[in-house]
Amino acid sequence: MAQKKSSVGSFVFGLLIAALIGVGLGLLIVNPGYKAPANFAPPEKDKGDAPAPSSYDDNYGKLATPVASAKVTHILVKVGATSKPAGKKRTEAEAKKLVEDIWKQYADAPEKDKDKVWKDLQVKYNEDNGDHNEYDVTPNAQLVQGFKDIGLTTEVKKARIAPYDKVKSHYGFHLIRREK
Repeated sequence: MAQKKSSVGSFVFGLLIAALIGVGLGLLIVNPGYKAPANFAPPEKDKGDAPAPSSYDDNYGKLATPVASAKVTHILVKVGATSKPAGKKRTEAEAKKLVEDIWKQYADAPEKDKDKVWKDLQVKYNEDNGDHNEYDVTPNAQLVQGFKDIGLTTEVKKARIAPYDKVKSHYGFHLIRREK
């Protein structure tokens, strides 16, 4: 008989604990009026820690939804012009390989060094005639469509390559980095 009281007591105690846990979890999960304490912050996902792909991947750094406006800088790798730094005429295939190599150097840089690496790559490889200006990109900006598309669909501090179009953008390949 003593065993029977003990097992009934244990059962009731277990049931009570389970009920308390269920009520507590229910209040935390279901209660729409619950507010987390002011000092609570969920851990942020650091996208910079994700390793870059081993070769160019247009989805790396691509936003699911375009933004309304962006500030970008770029590195132009010309097709058919005298190349920098080699000093020879570059084919489309050579320009594509070079711009992908430049992208890889930038993508592989540690997050803390990205700004410096980008500036160094611009000085070494950019074949644009002007300075390394920031461009304001909006859907209505007077820029080639591919340049706008990349500028508005790239994460901040990521870089992607605008597609080369011999007719619409005869300059060459643009490696575009979103600044803001």
